Amino acid sequence: MIRTCAPGSPAATRPIRAGNADIDVIFLKGRTVWLLDAKRYAPYREDGWIMPPGTSDDTGPYLLRATNGGPDIHASANMRLACDAIRRLCPKADVRAAILLARTGKGVYGTYGETEWPGRIPVRNADAWIRDTLIPALAGLPAADMRIAARLDPLVKA
Repeated sequence: MIRTCAPGSPAATRPIRAGNADIDVIFLKGRTVWLLDAKRYAPYREDGWIMPPGTSDDTGPYLLRATNGGPDIHASANMRLACDAIRRLCPKADVRAAILLARTGKGVYGTYGETEWPGRIPVRNADAWIRDTLIPALAGLPAADMRIAARLDPLVKA
């Protein structure tokens, strides 16, 4: 089951008790709920990378460093808060999240090491994440748990 909203649209911002979260895709397979947030950060120059900060706490916000002269990227606690809210709403769900770097006209950033958003949310190249994480995960999971789907459905506008 996949429900999406256009990234950046008012419908994509879902109010939750802990604040606002911009969840572009909620993907449900079995009891596994993936919250995905697509980012279209264009590298300043070719071969740009996003690196974790030297030190940070897990709660955020903080800045991720961009290489090759690009601006630093503000990493807020939005997805950690969204995960917490979905876990409260669906306590039997296995809630996971990822920040996915989408292709742009200037390319796509790579990530260095364990680059993460606050809450230990991985930041990955979208194409690589789909190939390396999503497709293998789909092979072993049962169909969507419709009880979890019913709880998630009101959170997403078509």
